[in-house]
Amino acid sequence: MPFPSINVLMEAARRAVVRFPLVLAAAVTAAVAGAIAIDHPNEMPLLRLMGTALLGIPLFLAVDLVTERRRWSLGVRAGVSVVGIAALGGFLLAWADWTDAVGGARYLQLSLALHLAVAVGPYVGVPESRGFWQYNRALLYRAVSAAVFAGVLFAGSSVGLLALDNLFGLDVAEQTYVRLWFFVAFVFATWFFTSGVPDDFDALDRDEQYDRVIKVFAQYLLVPLVSGDPGVAKRVDWLARLERGRRGGVFAALGASHLGP
Repeated sequence: MPFPSINVLMEAARRAVVRFPLVLAAAVTAAVAGAIAIDHPNEMPLLRLMGTALLGIPLFLAVDLVTERRRWSLGVRAGVSVVGIAALGGFLLAWADWTDAVGGARYLQLSLALHLAVAVGPYVGVPESRGFWQYNRALLYRAVSAAVFAGVLFAGSSVGLLALDNLFGLDVAEQTYVRLWFFVAFVFATWFFTSGVPDDFDALDRDEQYDRVIKVFAQYLLVPLVSGDPGVAKRVDWLARLERGRRGGVFAALGASHLGP
């Protein structure tokens, strides 16, 4: 199979921006807020902003996919998006008044619910079971690909910065690597993922390629783990304890935001 040309890649990136503008705006907001928070004397409001923006990624992705699937008008889609923005703003304002344990638990619950909405939202009330599995298989493969590409990009960029630091005497601060990770993990990975989200739902229903491994994994392993594993409660407690530290909020938001694709 020939490698895609740079023009094909650029066109896919452009379509992602046009198709999911609020998703990518949320990713950029999260990356910028996290980058500023590293050296900010009052970083907790910025970290809460970062976490809220990360929730915006699955929220607006679910909104765009559901409204696109049902062919709603641009006016209706814009109205639903405004409601989503208002909901995120309310969550951000309320988060400041919650305890660490309550905030961590609610963040985790909302993150799981929004990722679930991305997976099932476009097919609620639609009897196309084959299309549903093909859609989620495509999302899973794209999420894994995005994680691999982001990891390679971050590793290669880090090696380059390390070479500049050690070989050429340039002073590369440790915080630079964290900022680099924010932009790679939040912006690049999200952009890469959204550029491959299926847009022809009718074609998915006609696709007869069937991957039994994916279905068994999701039905008998992934769903029971997410819905019934007591380890989820431990994860909430772990996030809350991390948030008590001044820098712990960074890792808490990162951990919570990466529970899903």
